[in-house]
Amino acid sequence: MRVAEGVAYAFPKTLAEALEIQRDGGTRGRPLAGGTDLMALWAAGVPAPERVTVLRGIPELERIELDDASGTAFVGAGVTHGRIRDHEGLTRVAPGLVAACGSVGARQIQAVGTIGGNVANASPAGD
Repeated sequence: MRVAEGVAYAFPKTLAEALEIQRDGGTRGRPLAGGTDLMALWAAGVPAPERVTVLRGIPELERIELDDASGTAFVGAGVTHGRIRDHEGLTRVAPGLVAACGSVGARQIQAVGTIGGNVANASPAGD
């Protein structure tokens, strides 16, 4: 991960802890899961935030659950495009999502970019 000068990093272990950090920091902090959009902004010269809350490794955000009986799936916001692309169960339940995640950027971006990040940032490049 690229470290911007003067930025404080928080590494919560649970979703509750991450939400508390974000609440207490108000608008001064940015969440980071994959970081593909945030890193591009920094590279373009956009000033870094005061704090970055790193969401990688939080189990609640990185889980995929399938309910074969109902044909539904739960995909956490921190799940990468690559995990979705390669998940056999999701291929059965959500083939459109699997195909979409397989078309986002190159494999390097798919390996770190998250579905939640694409939704939250609404970047046309991630469509």
